[in-house]
Order: sequence, then structure tokens, then C-alpha cells
Amino acid sequence: MEFSITHHDINLSESILKKIDQRISRLMRYLPGIPKDMSMLRLNIKKIRNFFEGSLGLNLPRENLNIHFKAQSLGGAINFGFERLLKRLIKYNHWGSLLAEIT
Repeated sequence: MEFSITHHDINLSESILKKIDQRISRLMRYLPGIPKDMSMLRLNIKKIRNFFEGSLGLNLPRENLNIHFKAQSLGGAINFGFERLLKRLIKYNHWGSLLAEIT
């Protein structure tokens, strides 16, 4: 999976980058039939006052999954964002398998 990280006025530490890498590996387990070059993950995050907010976008062959998130800490924002994206991905996989059975 290709991915890009855009951050505004935030210094990403090695531990945060490692956490992001672990989350991406977890997402990849739910995409076994999709070639790695056909999916793109975008993470945009910025600090606004006392909050970190951002968006995650996952481009897949039949659908684009986009979510927005906000949290008080950088690690919390990344965790919250990836958990929401994972829920959307599980729902996407569920409907995709149902559609494959119907057709």
C-alpha cells in the first residue's frame, strides 16, 4: 500500500511513526485480495489550538473511504482515526463480499 503523511506544524517522533506503521500493517490484513499498488492511504494532521485534527483517506478500487477525527493528543488522534477507518473498512469488506455472492 502506498501512503503519504502530511503534517502541519507538528513534529512526528519515531514512536508516532512506528505507531502509524503498525496501524497500516493492521489495515493491510483486511485487504488480502487488493494488489498493493491499487490502494493509497493519505493521513493529514494538524494542530489547532489545543486539539489535533485530521483526516484519513483510503482509496480502494471500488470506493474511497474518508474519515475525519479530532483528539487532544497526537497519539490519541492517530489511534482514533485509524480505529474509525478500520470500522469503515470492515463494513466495506462485508458489503463487498455480499455483492460478490449476489452477482
